[in-house]
Amino acid sequence: LVIQEKEHVHLKIVKQRLRQSLKKTKEVLDKASNYRHEVKALAGLCRKLGAAESEITACSPTGKGGRRGSVQSLLERAASLTFIST
Repeated sequence: LVIQEKEHVHLKIVKQRLRQSLKKTKEVLDKASNYRHEVKALAGLCRKLGAAESEITACSPTGKGGRRGSVQSLLERAASLTFIST
C-alpha cells in the first residue's frame, strides 16, 4: 500500500510537470507566432515606404539557426514526460 501511494504521488508530480511543460510550450509557440507576424508587418511597412526588396531581405532572419531552438527542447521534454507517465 505504501508503494502504491508513493507511485501515485510520483505520477501526480509527473502529470503536473507535463502540464507545466505544455503550458510553457504553448506560450513559446504563441510568442514565436507574434514575432513572425511583427516581422511580416515591418517588411510590409518597409515596402510601403519604398525600401528595396534586397534591403528588406538583408536585414530579415535567414531561418538557418546554428543551434537548437528552445521550442524543440520543450517539445522533447514534453514527449519524454508523456512516455514516463504511461
